Amino acid sequence: MKLKSVTITNFMQSSKNLEWQLNPSVNFLVGTNSSGKTLLLKTIQSLLPFDKDELNLKNFNFNDVKYFFAPNGCNIAVVDDQSDYKDCKNTTLSSLNLSQPINPNKHNPISYFSLDYLFDGLLHNRISHIVNNLTDELKENVVNAFQYIFNDTVLKSNLSFKNGDIYYHNHKIQDIKNFKYLSSGGLNLLTLLLYVAYTEHNSTKILLLDLPEVGIDLLVQTKIMQQFLQLAPNTQFIIVTHSAHIFNDYCEQTCDISELLK
Repeated sequence: MKLKSVTITNFMQSSKNLEWQLNPSVNFLVGTNSSGKTLLLKTIQSLLPFDKDELNLKNFNFNDVKYFFAPNGCNIAVVDDQSDYKDCKNTTLSSLNLSQPINPNKHNPISYFSLDYLFDGLLHNRISHIVNNLTDELKENVVNAFQYIFNDTVLKSNLSFKNGDIYYHNHKIQDIKNFKYLSSGGLNLLTLLLYVAYTEHNSTKILLLDLPEVGIDLLVQTKIMQQFLQLAPNTQFIIVTHSAHIFNDYCEQTCDISELLK
């Protein structure tokens, strides 16, 4: 399944409408601070059914979202409950167009990862859930990607999966530690790679990433998209970023949010 387009009327309670035609593989969204990039990503997240384990961890309330399915099942529309639907000027209507139908009675997980996840106290639970659902082949791919990315850096750590957990061998101090002792940048990168592999493992291969560059040095940023695509060649990436080092090779798939508003 791929997301073909997203349309939002009265975006950010303005008189402007937003329409974004998406690439089936890689999509980058850039723009100034407070321009609505993360809001757009969270709107997509709220419209699409995503991983139920993630929902449980966040105490997500299904009653907060209303789904309206078109006859072919490929369109989803949600009306903002806080506005009066009869008053079109003040109503926010968000809609998605998908490449194939969604069955509302079937588990159709998508993946979403943001900076908040690193600090909300639930990261270890999320990682454990992902590790327990990855095949041995995908685990090996994560290890290879992590080590390739850090090959030219000071870290040079080897990863290993043991008993449903992750450990790394720090060559600098010759010690083996649990992944939670990684630096913030190393932990962010490991988590991103796990989410990428997990999304490729899912039936609905759509991954939303908000500011994946946080804590990651510039050299590493230039390598991560290549590794993401190798880990998940069938996944659709929708990424909000401020880093040209990440999207520099994908300029044709990069949009400034101001260009999407009409």
